[in-house]
Amino acid sequence: MKKGNIWTVLVIVYALIIAAVVFYRLSNREPVQQIYQQQPLTTSQAASAETILSQYVVESDSGEYKEVTLRVVDPSTFESAGYTLELGFDPSVLELVDIQPGNVWEKSVVFQKEIASPGKLVYSVGRSFGSRSVGGDILARVRFRVINNQAIETTLGLSQTSISAGEAKKANMIIAEPLVIRLK
Repeated sequence: MKKGNIWTVLVIVYALIIAAVVFYRLSNREPVQQIYQQQPLTTSQAASAETILSQYVVESDSGEYKEVTLRVVDPSTFESAGYTLELGFDPSVLELVDIQPGNVWEKSVVFQKEIASPGKLVYSVGRSFGSRSVGGDILARVRFRVINNQAIETTLGLSQTSISAGEAKKANMIIAEPLVIRLK
């Protein structure tokens, strides 16, 4: 056998060994848990351990500005290291001024704060390294400016994909009834 043919055979054998190792590792992995968007939750579903009940509270209503707080109904159920909120609002009525993390941890780190599409804010927050839970009930404080003086009311709400990083391999849904804000 020629020297060039030996190297070709060795490369092919090496590639087959690598492919077999990769295939073995991929076939022995745990299946990835997928989260599918669901239909709106009923009250009985909302009481499950995988759901974090929350509610909106209008903290300040000065006419031009609306300050809204998203609170956890039972802070003892919130044992997360992070959460992502997808907050929907009518961009023809409200303009986002600011959103701040709440008081569930000593220190928070904001990972994402952006308008993903008109009227959809994506906000991700995590617990800072070494920070502990303090048992607070505020997930976020949101401040809007009313830009449509003709509107009588508008709705603010979380999407079904708002989640919290709960126990290992488990994501908790954060739900809240939509908030109807009276503007006049």
